[in-house]
Amino acid sequence: MTNCPHCPDGHTPPTRGSQPWSVWVSDHRDGDGQPTLIMIARSAGAHVAESDAQWMRDVLNRRAGAPAAELDRLAEQRSLALDYLESLAGRAITETHRMRLLRILDDGRLNGPPCGKTRSTDGATYPPCARPVGHHEAYCRDAAHVSYFIAAERTRSHP
Repeated sequence: MTNCPHCPDGHTPPTRGSQPWSVWVSDHRDGDGQPTLIMIARSAGAHVAESDAQWMRDVLNRRAGAPAAELDRLAEQRSLALDYLESLAGRAITETHRMRLLRILDDGRLNGPPCGKTRSTDGATYPPCARPVGHHEAYCRDAAHVSYFIAAERTRSHP
């Protein structure tokens, strides 16, 4: 909870509460008639505080310690762990144990929209990549963890 003059028990953090965030383009226009403002608010008219505005600035600008920056850091750590674990194939741990660890590490909890690439650099077609768009791993992977491939650029199966 953060300080808020309207909340005696402390203001609910921006990542919690029953009122989700809403976003829309405002009616405000520049001289050419182009929209210039994006409005962000809690649904149902819930009040906001300066701490919410600071959180939103941090998220949008991916500042260190901000939720988006933390997500990037976690994604990079997961990528390094996956690369290391895959380098151990056939050594140090059993294949069954390795695959179990891979599924835990690469379970999709950090995923945004899927990458969706389907064509490899050698022209072969695979099931759509289930990793998030812009993933750090050098290879794509299908949802079943069966197909791993180096994707050709601009080969998404959907927009």
